[in-house]
Amino acid sequence: GAGKTTVFNMLTGILKPTTGRVLLNGRDITGFRPDRIAGLGMARTFQNLRLFNSLSVLDNVLIGAQIHKGYGITAVLGSLPSFRQSERILQERALELLDTMDLS
Repeated sequence: GAGKTTVFNMLTGILKPTTGRVLLNGRDITGFRPDRIAGLGMARTFQNLRLFNSLSVLDNVLIGAQIHKGYGITAVLGSLPSFRQSERILQERALELLDTMDLS
């Protein structure tokens, strides 16, 4: 009732404010698409999470992270060295984060 969800939706580009501006680190991001805002480091989660029940916590986290990596199907299928290195780093970071939340 206080408008918290509306504010989060405007900050992350889900909704465009009718007046005013949205600034991120001093940069005007008003009207940016949500994917562009996420690329700048501002993202949100939704209360109605959908997890893959058959996958581990780590795999669910890694699937969410894959969206932001930008590798095409050629890199994945060809298992390019840059892709494999990125995957190792991503997995290490995910494990560190899960460990800090006692979810590993």
